[in-house]
Amino acid sequence: MARKRINIVDTWRGLAIICMVIYHLLYDIEFIFSRDLEFFSIPSWYGFQQFTSWSFIFLAGFSHKYSRKPSRNAIKILITALILTLVTRLANPSAYIRFGVLHLIGSAMALVLILELFIYTKKKFQLTYGLLSFVVFFIIWNFGLEVLPFYESLAAKEIFYPLGFIGPGFVSIDYFGLLPWFFLYLSGFFIGSYHKYRNPFLEKIDLKENILGKIGRHSFFIYLAHQPVLLGLLSLIFKFL
Repeated sequence: MARKRINIVDTWRGLAIICMVIYHLLYDIEFIFSRDLEFFSIPSWYGFQQFTSWSFIFLAGFSHKYSRKPSRNAIKILITALILTLVTRLANPSAYIRFGVLHLIGSAMALVLILELFIYTKKKFQLTYGLLSFVVFFIIWNFGLEVLPFYESLAAKEIFYPLGFIGPGFVSIDYFGLLPWFFLYLSGFFIGSYHKYRNPFLEKIDLKENILGKIGRHSFFIYLAHQPVLLGLLSLIFKFL
């Protein structure tokens, strides 16, 4: 039996993937092909980038309970993340993906699977847990881990970079530390659990199937394929410019 899709979630994810492709297209033009576009100096551009990141991570958490095999998905994403680390390190040993968004999502999925052993996720407090998780995320995101008195001592030890403690010499071309981003995933997870078991409010929204939704259903493949495609096309374009 096919799993029932939530069109508004697929549509939101499709919009986020398009925003990501646009962001990386402009990023590649400016920083890889050295064409000055001035987009990254526009304050609103940061909001565009954050909308894309927040959407992916929150929706990944929201969809956790709708996955038939979350353990298998976590392993698949973590293996893919490690492959990306190896490939980007071979391409550029001085700047590669060390703990990017796939590392984060795969790790968050695994941590939630462990968390589920201790928290019954059909309880009536799931919405409260989701909102509290978001508040924790926002506080850390807004103020930064740097305000913690022990930040520098942990940042000096490279082993702590997956948690979000990074020193001045740390370089990663894609980086999402577990703090604060795990709490955004956790917020999505609890709200998704509330939606599935207590109040499927999004299913009441009469949103018809659309092109964004179809794109959103293939977001993982698009994420993996878009950068090689963009870099190949841009290489051809700038070869003649």
